[in-house]
Amino acid sequence: MTHSTGPSGAASDEALRRQLRESEERFRTLVELTPEPVLVHRMGQILYVNPAAVRAFGAESAEQLACKRTSELIHPDFQAQQTQRMHHIVAQQPIEPMVESRFLRLDGSAFYVEVQGTSIIYDGEPAIHVSLRDISQRKQAQRQLQLVASFFTHSREGIGILDAGFCFIEVNDAFLRMAGYCRGEVLGQSLSTVLATGEGPGLLPAMGQALEREGFWSGESLSQRKGGGVFSAMLSVCAVPDGAGRGRNYMVLVADITAIKEHQRQLERTRILRDMHDGVGSHISAAIRQLQSPQVNHDEVLLTLRDSLDQLKLSIDALNLPPGDVSALLANLRYRLEGRFNAMGLTLVWAVSPLPVLPSLGASAMRQLQFIFFAALSNVMQHAEASMLRMEAEPLPARAGADGPAIRIRLCDNGRGFDPSGVQRKGLVSMEGRAQAIGAQLAVRSQPGATVVEIVLR
Repeated sequence: MTHSTGPSGAASDEALRRQLRESEERFRTLVELTPEPVLVHRMGQILYVNPAAVRAFGAESAEQLACKRTSELIHPDFQAQQTQRMHHIVAQQPIEPMVESRFLRLDGSAFYVEVQGTSIIYDGEPAIHVSLRDISQRKQAQRQLQLVASFFTHSREGIGILDAGFCFIEVNDAFLRMAGYCRGEVLGQSLSTVLATGEGPGLLPAMGQALEREGFWSGESLSQRKGGGVFSAMLSVCAVPDGAGRGRNYMVLVADITAIKEHQRQLERTRILRDMHDGVGSHISAAIRQLQSPQVNHDEVLLTLRDSLDQLKLSIDALNLPPGDVSALLANLRYRLEGRFNAMGLTLVWAVSPLPVLPSLGASAMRQLQFIFFAALSNVMQHAEASMLRMEAEPLPARAGADGPAIRIRLCDNGRGFDPSGVQRKGLVSMEGRAQAIGAQLAVRSQPGATVVEIVLR
């Protein structure tokens, strides 16, 4: 039986060749349009690259890559990986469909890819089709996330992630050590419950208002550890959009500042003792000198001792003055000194309006302010020969761009007056120094029958 090589056999071969050409044309059209880099090679020799591959490898044309071998485009750390995959594909052995690898552009810069290879017929012979997906941005994002996770894990400050209701959804180990809880006891609980903050139920509404208005809140709080221990905490909370537009999460940083606060208290005690020594001690020394004088005036000695006793009481009162509460400070001065005013026939007119709390006035600043007013009042009692003393205090309208409220306080008397520019009294110099130390504006105006000491606090 003979095999026919006539017209019908030739037609069949031509049909197969036509189908093969059409198949390769469809392949080329599809690959030319795909946005992912594609190359075809035969045992490492590049046969074809699509336009996306030209761009990915930083080439000027497909011909610039066609003369290369794949080994020139693979990072040295991944040469063994890709060589092994190529041999497995040629031998038709199973491989992992897609792996991460690192390739090189023509300028030598490296980029991360996901690479997939498969066996095909190209120009009538076996070849390998390789498709790439650039994942450099994803790898960069992963490195950033790893850095953030490392910071979260190893930070010495307590860090927590809160949901929209201020309940914990994640905490780091430093927070757990600080608060004395295990993770399961914290997750799902609210911030105020876990730390049992000194502000109690009022903390979260105030915090929420600040976060809604500014996206950030910070403040100090006395917080409670599990088991009842108390520590001073600095809390900083910022709003973090969840990335999907569904609401907000919050990040809270908690720093244990107990040691710092104790150090501040020690410094405060030292400053108070120094002020007591400088103030009360100087008055007692003055009284002793007066008593030793041949022309001793018992009324002057008595006035000096009364000043010393009042200053001692005010120094003790300073230990409990609420920071920033100027109303409480003025009321305390009135309580301590009004009896002396009455005994001297000095009428006190009290014109103090409700005043805002000034966050800028800490304990030290409050004590400086107390000494300024005591010095001013002492001058009136000792030197002014006045019959009327008026205390005025009022809030000032907020200035454009100002960070907080302001208060103006005036101390007025109808005494004999003096020339502030020509008299260098020790008390006035001390008042000016203390005002400068707390950032207050001090002005003294005086003439017979009208002396005004004015302080503006911001």
